[in-house]
Amino acid sequence: MKLLPSLLQSFRFAVLVLLLILIYPQQTRATIFIQPPQVVQNPNPAAPLVALVKFVTDTDVETTIDILSQGSQQHSKLIFDNNHDPARGLPILGLRQGETYTLKVTVLDATGKLEVAEPLQYTVPVLPHDIRNYPPLRIEINQSDKLEPGFTIVSARREIPLRDNGLSATQWKFNRGFGMLLAFDNEGDVVWSYTTHVRIAGITQRPNGNIVYTTTDARIVEIDMLGNVINQWHAIRYPARAKSPAPVGSIAVDTVTLHHQPTLLPNGNILVMSAYPKLIANYYSSETDPNAPRADKMVMGDVIVEFAPDGRIVWQWNSFENLDPFFIGHDSFSPYWSYRDFPDYVDWSHGNSLSFDEKTNSVVASFRNLNAVVNIDRSTGKIRWVLTDPIGVPESMRHLLLKAKGEVTWPYAMHNPRVTEQGTLLMWVNGNSGTRPFDGRERKPVRDFISRILEYKVDASDMTVQQVWSSDGIITKDNCLSAAMGETYRLPQTGNTLLTMGLCLPQDRLDVNFTEDAGSKDYMFYFYAWTGLREFDNQTPPNVLRDIIIDDPQQVITWQLYGGFKTAELYPNGIVQSAK
Repeated sequence: MKLLPSLLQSFRFAVLVLLLILIYPQQTRATIFIQPPQVVQNPNPAAPLVALVKFVTDTDVETTIDILSQGSQQHSKLIFDNNHDPARGLPILGLRQGETYTLKVTVLDATGKLEVAEPLQYTVPVLPHDIRNYPPLRIEINQSDKLEPGFTIVSARREIPLRDNGLSATQWKFNRGFGMLLAFDNEGDVVWSYTTHVRIAGITQRPNGNIVYTTTDARIVEIDMLGNVINQWHAIRYPARAKSPAPVGSIAVDTVTLHHQPTLLPNGNILVMSAYPKLIANYYSSETDPNAPRADKMVMGDVIVEFAPDGRIVWQWNSFENLDPFFIGHDSFSPYWSYRDFPDYVDWSHGNSLSFDEKTNSVVASFRNLNAVVNIDRSTGKIRWVLTDPIGVPESMRHLLLKAKGEVTWPYAMHNPRVTEQGTLLMWVNGNSGTRPFDGRERKPVRDFISRILEYKVDASDMTVQQVWSSDGIITKDNCLSAAMGETYRLPQTGNTLLTMGLCLPQDRLDVNFTEDAGSKDYMFYFYAWTGLREFDNQTPPNVLRDIIIDDPQQVITWQLYGGFKTAELYPNGIVQSAK
């Protein structure tokens, strides 16, 4: 009978222990971690410089990761709120190639329990520096302490500089079947990269950190910083869609093309150029001979479209309905659209960018071959003003022209006009030609072209424009005569100006002449070219704070920077980053 009290005593003790566990669970948990932290390379090969910290906990946690570079002794801290699932991986971005880092992971649960894991070691892989797949970079100037804080992300492209219709299938794929994004830190190191199987044009960034870009097969793609595709859209009427089918899950947009630069609107929609073909009777057959026989021609203009995330077009503006298609510029008869599955189409308007001015609810459209920046009222669709050289403009458009206030350099072959925070208009101007067909002036030879950044102040009330800043004196034909592409931004913290230079001609190629003949031997893309990335201060003349050159010393492969931007952070919303 003595056994019963002993059993009762043991039962009471077990119940007491159980109650203590239930009442004071934090006192009995040996560890929050079910699986301890580990650091691995991003499994998506499109973005190989990203690392992931993974672990499993028995509850939701806030995670702090201290990152110490053993090479440079740089120390940074990341804080992930409890909406980020560490089992899926916490991204570590901005790591330098080849460097070894120590990562200390600390977790905090809702009860206030704190736990520190054993430190992790991670060595960042080095990207293969094969000139066929990685641009040859050379840092000429880099005053890192004067640069805008953050990371510069650029769209890089490669090309064998031969006539497109003379390329083999393998060479064509080399040129068109590759796209690359690179992120530079302020020391000039590449700390993030992304590659894909199609050439990338314009790029921009969502507030959540995702990157949105346009491809040369008429798609718009949104990726996160791990290189994962989040959304994509495709032009359903693109004629080459049969041989370049849209990926599964891509959203159809009822357009012929989607091209050049995507623009993200505050309402979440996307604004973009869509080239639109039209048969025009009795059209020009030459841009040099006004007496050349006229003929019926397929002419490529642009429709500006705004579409919602589900692909529905909610606003559009047709250049044929608002501009004179017989108002042409040089390069209208270039083979640009012929090599994009529109054979023998006239490249009339060549829209290359759009930006949105929220203060005036207007769209700023750049039509490169018209050498005209057009401001469009988004409510009415009417043109508010046109910034262009008045010489050669038809009478039907002259009432829309801005008048020069003081000395003004007119934009020729401009790219990506941007409305700055001060309300000015900033743009990169290739400077091709400086004249129009049949305007009574002789076209300038290539060696007299000037590429420059121009900034204007527009007064829409009295229809005037004033030039307020330029890069004259620091950009010359000796250090970049940019025949195509390029992008510039005014940076918010420092007032510095960022520039990607597009495609720059070597000094021994300044005697070429660009003609309208698609079979011409001197078309600009048939020659080797170089490119670069620069940042200037806002002095007059400006000082170069950064100059990174991309130049194949053997002049075999042309690398181009289509454009780019600067971002304060690589991390998306919900992640706090600080440096120590």
